[in-house]
Amino acid sequence: MNRRLCDVIIATKDRPEQLRRALDGLLDQTHAGFGVIIVDDGSETPVQTIAESQEYATLDCEVVRLASSRGPAAARNAGADRANAEFILFLDDDVVADRRLVELHLAAVQANADGPIVSCGPFVQPADWGNPTPWNLWEARQAKKEADALSRGDYAPTWRQFHTGNNCLPLDVFRAVGGFDERFLRAEDDELALRLDRHGCKFVFEPSALAWHYSHRSLEAWLLTPRAYAYFDHLMDQLHPEAGFLTQVKSELRRRRLPLRLARVLLHHGATARWGIDACVGLAKLAHARRADAVTMAALSIAYDLSYCRALRDAEQGRSEFQPPSREVAIAG
Repeated sequence: MNRRLCDVIIATKDRPEQLRRALDGLLDQTHAGFGVIIVDDGSETPVQTIAESQEYATLDCEVVRLASSRGPAAARNAGADRANAEFILFLDDDVVADRRLVELHLAAVQANADGPIVSCGPFVQPADWGNPTPWNLWEARQAKKEADALSRGDYAPTWRQFHTGNNCLPLDVFRAVGGFDERFLRAEDDELALRLDRHGCKFVFEPSALAWHYSHRSLEAWLLTPRAYAYFDHLMDQLHPEAGFLTQVKSELRRRRLPLRLARVLLHHGATARWGIDACVGLAKLAHARRADAVTMAALSIAYDLSYCRALRDAEQGRSEFQPPSREVAIAG
């Protein structure tokens, strides 16, 4: 069987409208002839009918359905197992690919270099997003901050800028490093990227490979995110102690802005930290309603920082175990 140049892999669960919008973004790509592998991670309503609908007849779609939800790492591995292309491109189900996204990623990964190339693109706030919640808006601003810094050349892209919802890499390299570690229900992209880096991959940032991110994460899911990252960052440090990952993370935490560091000092105890997180979220909601944007973003940054630091301390002391509280969290953009 002849190999395609690229297969696009989309993992999804219980988000049919988002999946339709993601597929819409692939209809008018400037690069043609790629395959689309949709992995249904145990959705309550199978997505097969969406992929087979007439509106997507021009896309070469295949659906892989998992009988039960196994998480994003397992779902994306299942997609890669079915791929038959030189390169695989991962997209989240809540993003819309700019029409040049596939073309630009493929140009990046086929460039001459000493070793394989991994191409990463930015997540961008869409103009027609509607009325995002303050925590979804906060995530969009964080993504923009990183993308702007990379575009300006403030620092070179490394494995830590690898985000699974908008990247491209050689399939053979993905398989050579063993794919995603399915123990990771969050930060699975970080752990994979660390192994890709050790394999000799060069990470590049393609600023024009835009993924328009229509995030609709619930407050429950947003509050879970820093706790999950803390747990899996600790696990990654245990699995790869020679990388010194948590040492670097803690150094970065110590260099964060003064209000964040003061909040940690004042609200570091368990019950006090929980109160502080709730108070910051409440303040963010109130400030968002009054269009006090700076206050909203600052309050949510403190809430996120407190949640992460508290959870990391618990993980290091063996007091935490990660359990997703709802179906929404397993595949989250």
